Amino acid sequence: MHLFSILANMALYASVDKYLHGLFGLANDPAAEVRKLVCAAFVQLIEVRPSVLEPHMKNVIEYMLQVNKDTDAEVALEACEFWVQGIVLEQDNIDPMNGQYTFK
Repeated sequence: MHLFSILANMALYASVDKYLHGLFGLANDPAAEVRKLVCAAFVQLIEVRPSVLEPHMKNVIEYMLQVNKDTDAEVALEACEFWVQGIVLEQDNIDPMNGQYTFK
């Protein structure tokens, strides 16, 4: 199982720019379900591998702020999960920019 985790991480890092490009391409899709899934993907990334978002954090934050005002309540609610996850990282003393524990 550990080997699978390592390979999955390597695959993510190898194609993260393409993946993020695809997410941003779908970010303003007219279908609310697609926008909701884009938000969910950003939430998963910040939860599992926040370091992959570091170079794109400004754009991700701007998008999430925009989507928090989405006319579809489910999309806006999913966007809120991004901020909740950021609070969890802070409470766990994890730097969201690199996914590493920090000691206070």
